[in-house]
This record gives sequence, C-alpha cells and structure tokens, in this order.
Amino acid sequence: MSESDRINLATALLIERLVRDAYADRAPGSVTPLQWAILRAILRAKADPCTQGWISRFVGVTAAPVNRAIKALERHGAVSLRRDENDGRQMIVELTPTGYELLKRDPILVISRRLDRLEPDKRVEFRRVLQQLFVGGITIE
Repeated sequence: MSESDRINLATALLIERLVRDAYADRAPGSVTPLQWAILRAILRAKADPCTQGWISRFVGVTAAPVNRAIKALERHGAVSLRRDENDGRQMIVELTPTGYELLKRDPILVISRRLDRLEPDKRVEFRRVLQQLFVGGITIE
C-alpha cells in the first residue's frame, strides 16, 4: 500500500470515527441512524406531504427498512401516520411535538458543533472538499 493510500485510508477512518462517535447511543430502543435520517427528511420537507415512498427516495434506502423505521418512530411517538386524502394507498408521515423535541438532540448536531470550532475559512474549504467527494456535486443549503 502506497503512502498516499495509507493517508487516504487514515482520513476515511477519521471520518468514520467522527460519525460513529456522534451516534454513540446504541442502547436497545434508541433512535437508529436511519430513523434520525428520516426525522431530518420530514423536517426538511416542510410543507410537502411526506409519503413513505418520498422518504425512501430522499434517504436513499429501499421501502422495507424505511417502513420498519417509520413504525419504530411511531412507537417512540416521534411521528404520526395518516392516510393521504388524494391517494388512499399512500400514508403521510408527520413529525409530532415529540419528534420536534427529539430533533433538538439529533446526533448530527455533535458534528455540526465540532465543525463550528474550525476557523470560518477552513470550514468553507472543508465543505467544498466534501462536496467534491460526492458524484453530482451535492450542494448543501
């Protein structure tokens, strides 16, 4: 393995560690990373009705695990489900007050606070570099 490969691997492992540390709560019944992603997706959708299919496409996961995660979030009291008035086959997923409160403790905020410790110019550069790593150049708003 070349020196460059070792440095790249070490960097990737640091990124993995940063994310793993953010999701430190792995106790039974705790909110999973997929469930957090779903809560964030619903919050981001704002006025758009969030169907389970839309959430699945947004988070990039197939329907079955998303449906299981939504049911678990419903048991937590974080989301509510209602049938779509325009298409009775669809279920609309909405955040409850509990869901909004839960998002205040979102583990991704741990990473956000760490990024805030960077100097502003380094934060901008870090964001630019991360965006380059994604095919299609995802833009973070």
